[in-house]
Amino acid sequence: MPGPLSVEERIAHFEQMTQRFPDQALPWFSLGQVLLEAKRNEEAAAALRRLLTVAPDHTVGHLLLGTALRAIGRLDEATQVLMAGLAVGARRRELPPARRIRKELLSIAREQGLPPPQLPSLDE
Repeated sequence: MPGPLSVEERIAHFEQMTQRFPDQALPWFSLGQVLLEAKRNEEAAAALRRLLTVAPDHTVGHLLLGTALRAIGRLDEATQVLMAGLAVGARRRELPPARRIRKELLSIAREQGLPPPQLPSLDE
């Protein structure tokens, strides 16, 4: 029985899935996630942008895209994406990813020496 797929094999698999199902969210999400795991952040950002064109209300997609953008030093863009994701998560009551987005936003502000941004409440 073969072992688990390598990261590169998983990337190849999900690239094929995005070609077969370009209008489906799951292949783009999965590709972005594995590219982030491989520290291929530019490529991850591209896949996750595509995810958000297919599924604009994908809260975790916003979180992962913000993470990829932050990793490549695009903090202003990461903040914009994360703010949009926080609004989606709050509206859809997807509290665990919305809380993670909130933490990322606060961390980015600290990293830039800025005061904490005004963020919507996530009280249940």
